[in-house]
Amino acid sequence: MPATSSECGLFREEQQISQASLKVGIYGGQGSGKSTTAALMAIALSKLYHNGAPVMFHDTENGSDFLKPIFKMEGVPLFVRKSRSFRDMCAGLVEGPPKGACVYVEDSLTTDWNELLDAFKKARNLKTIEFYHWGQIKPQWQSDWVVPMLNSPMHIIVCGRAGDVWENVANEEGKLKAERTGTKMKAEGEFGYEPNLLIEMVSEMQLEGGRRRGGRFIHNAYVLKDRTRTIQGLCFKWPDINAYKPGDYKKIFSPFEPHAAFFNIGGTQMAVDASASSSQLFDAAGNFDYQRMKQQAQIFLEEIEGNLLALWPGQDANSKKFKGNTIEALFGTRSWTKVSTLPLGNLEVGLVRLGMIRARTQNVILDTEEDVDRMLREATGWTPDDEMGKGASA
Repeated sequence: MPATSSECGLFREEQQISQASLKVGIYGGQGSGKSTTAALMAIALSKLYHNGAPVMFHDTENGSDFLKPIFKMEGVPLFVRKSRSFRDMCAGLVEGPPKGACVYVEDSLTTDWNELLDAFKKARNLKTIEFYHWGQIKPQWQSDWVVPMLNSPMHIIVCGRAGDVWENVANEEGKLKAERTGTKMKAEGEFGYEPNLLIEMVSEMQLEGGRRRGGRFIHNAYVLKDRTRTIQGLCFKWPDINAYKPGDYKKIFSPFEPHAAFFNIGGTQMAVDASASSSQLFDAAGNFDYQRMKQQAQIFLEEIEGNLLALWPGQDANSKKFKGNTIEALFGTRSWTKVSTLPLGNLEVGLVRLGMIRARTQNVILDTEEDVDRMLREATGWTPDDEMGKGASA
C-alpha cells in the first residue's frame, strides 16, 4: 500500500505517545532527601510497572550502601557501580538494558560533571577552562550522556547538588549588582532543561508547638517542571522514614503517579533522532551551504570570463562586441552585473555551452560578425534579431 502524503517526509502524525520512560531530575542541598527519594521512586517504578526488574545505580557518594537494605526488603535487584567517572556514568546506559534493568539512578551528576572537567584539564595540561574550550566539552557531554539518556528505554533518575543562580539586577541608582535569584542543579548549565520532571528537595526541621520535635525533618519536594502538566508547581511533603517498612515506597511515589500515568510505559522509547544531522550543509572546509554556493558561482563566473578571453583576448571594438553578443546569447542580458546575480544552475548551463563553443572553434578564428553569429546560432539558437526585438518591444 503506497504511503499517503501525511506519512511521507520527515514529519508525521504520531498515533501514540512515544515517551515510554520517565526522565527525572532531583536536586537539593545536603540532607534534603535526594538519594532516598530517587531510590524509592526507582523501587516504585520497578515493582509497579516492571515486575520487580533490576535497578542500576551509579554511586559517586557511597549512598547506595545505606539504601541496599530497602531494595533487599522489596525484592528489587540492585546493580551498583561506585566511581566518580563521567565515562562510567555513560557506560551504565549501555550496560543496563542487557541486564534487564528498568531504572537507572545517577547520584550525583554534579560529581561526574566535575570529573569530566578535571579530566579535560588534565589531558590538556590546563589550569583553567577557557571560553573556547566549551566547544569541545559540551558536544562530548551531549553525545555521550544527554542524547543516550533521553533515548534510553530505562527510566532515568538523576540526582544533583543545588547551585545558585545569579543575575545582574539594577538597584535604585540604576547600577547593576549581582544577586541570587534562584537555584538550579549544579552540573552542566543547561541540563535542567532535559528532564521531563524536575524536583527541588528542601528539608526543614519538624516543629511541634513552635519547638523542634526530636530532630526529625520534613522533606519538601517542589515540582519545578512537569511536562505532563499534571503536578506542575505543586509541593509534596513527608517526614523522615527512619524505620522503613515494606511498601513505604508507595507513600513517596504516590504524588508523582499522575506524571507516570502519562507515559506509554512498556512501549518503545523515542525521544530524539540521534542520527539526524545538518553536517551535509557544510563542506570539508566547514563552509556553510550558502557560502559554498556563493564560492561556486564565483568560480563559474571566472571560468566564463576566462573562456571569453580565450576566444577574443583583444580589447578592440569587435572583440568587445563579440563578447557582448555571446553573453546575450547565453544569459539573455548584456549586463555582467546581472549575470553575476543569476542562479547557480543558469551559470552552469551557460558555462557548458560556452565550453562547447570553444571546443568547436579550436582551429577557427572568429574575427567576423558573420562567423560569431553563426556560431552562437548553432550553439544556442540566438540571432542578433533577438536583441533588436527586445529593444523594439521595450
